[in-house]
Amino acid sequence: MSRLDHKAGETKLAVIKHLSLHIYRTCGHFADMEVAGISPTMRHDATVADDLLSRKCSKCGAKTPPPGRILYKG
Repeated sequence: MSRLDHKAGETKLAVIKHLSLHIYRTCGHFADMEVAGISPTMRHDATVADDLLSRKCSKCGAKTPPPGRILYKG
């Protein structure tokens, strides 16, 4: 996946508070972030794309939107 999947990007953070986002950069840096920790800092109707667009890589400093996937915990 070279860009954030449109369907995943349109998902509201409030709906997936119990899940995690797997975010990975072309520099090789990646992170799993629990949505419950993200959503309080974002507006109520914020989407996955809104969150990813607001981040920069802590390793390489890139601000381009990274590909991301929603992870379902079993």
